[in-house]
Amino acid sequence: MVELELPFVICGEVKEGRDTCLSFNRDKDYNLFLPSLCEDDITQIASIDSIGELSVREIISFLCEAGRLWRNREYRWRTLASEIASVTTGYSKQMIDLSYDMLSEVLNEDFLLRLLEVEMRDIEFLDRWVKLGEADVHAVPLGRILHVLAGNVPLVSLVSYLMGILTKNSNVLKIPTGDPATSVCLCLTFREIDPSHPVTKTSSAVYVEHDSDYLTRLFEIADGVCAWGGGSAIEACRRKCRPGTPFLDFGPRKSLQFISREIYADDEVLKTAALKAAQDLVMYDQHACHSPQIAFVESPAELFCKALVEALDEVETFLPRGYMSIEEKAQITLEKTMALFSNGKVYCSRSKNCTIILSPEFRRGFIHPLSRTLFVVEVEKIEDAVHFIDSSVLVVAFSSEEKQEELKDEVVSRGAHRLTVLGKMARFPIGYPQEGRFNLSRLVRWVARDR
Repeated sequence: MVELELPFVICGEVKEGRDTCLSFNRDKDYNLFLPSLCEDDITQIASIDSIGELSVREIISFLCEAGRLWRNREYRWRTLASEIASVTTGYSKQMIDLSYDMLSEVLNEDFLLRLLEVEMRDIEFLDRWVKLGEADVHAVPLGRILHVLAGNVPLVSLVSYLMGILTKNSNVLKIPTGDPATSVCLCLTFREIDPSHPVTKTSSAVYVEHDSDYLTRLFEIADGVCAWGGGSAIEACRRKCRPGTPFLDFGPRKSLQFISREIYADDEVLKTAALKAAQDLVMYDQHACHSPQIAFVESPAELFCKALVEALDEVETFLPRGYMSIEEKAQITLEKTMALFSNGKVYCSRSKNCTIILSPEFRRGFIHPLSRTLFVVEVEKIEDAVHFIDSSVLVVAFSSEEKQEELKDEVVSRGAHRLTVLGKMARFPIGYPQEGRFNLSRLVRWVARDR
């Protein structure tokens, strides 16, 4: 049995304890010990206001210092986060390192300024009154944002937290069982940089059970809520909110690949397309909303499947799959067996850690086993796949930019949120309206003064 400990951060102060134990069965058994929340903690959190006195550039400067520290893989809070996240998420150490490298890339001045310019149209709205038509307009903080985080993607913690900080709100992070460490270690980084800084003092990261009275209290004092997770978790959060509280949900989605016949032009083109598709597939072992679950492939799809398996062998050398439970293994075995009985074909990487199932038809409503399992559906024309898109689809990645241009209007009219090309499903560009919204503008209160 391996024992690990993680503190809470409450309004920039560290709270230690071993009152709560989270257990994880991986290659070894792990116990993660955490403190517990009390009424005094809630009172302290409720007493903290927003950081409206800071300018946007002062906030960005502070965040960039954290990004500089996290670029070093040996930095102590990144090291602690990596050690714990590798256990709790089940992802490989390489996957966690890649995630934290991306985190440090986000915390840089150019990225943050461009993000604000796109989402807010003008960052000056956050700092002062700006003339707009016949009024002076200002974007003021909502106040206290409760972030109910999901544990499937470590970057979720940063994205949600970052939205709250950039809009000058105080932030309470309800850390998830699947990834409790990323949020806490970010808060600890802020404390190390400057324990008295307003961003530090307005940040809290705590673990609380979903049926706890303390979680109810956190919802009661929240001026806004960002909720991440599955459908039932999102709805549970919505029910806990006070009437009228701004509520941003980031719910469950699936993503698709549309692969057309131009990939068969020659062996090199096919190899390149397969490698890009493999890179999309392995990220977060397919547990992210942007991960492809199904690929619609123009015939002969068998050529693509064979090339994809070879590409997965290559990608697995630097991004190996993480832990997989007995239940996950059983589900994949069942899907492979069902495919063979229904005249499908099954392809596996050399390690047996990736599975490609060439299915004769599309099945709606089945439970996808994930864990690097891609269902391939052969179509004569990629246009035939468009009618399978609905509002549950987050990303559609095309192998052909020409086909993307041709089908873009029909694809989004059926419910898809974002179109991209193979190899870029996990990289969300600045300007992408996540969940169909510009979320930063929803975390402020727009006020006006007549001119």
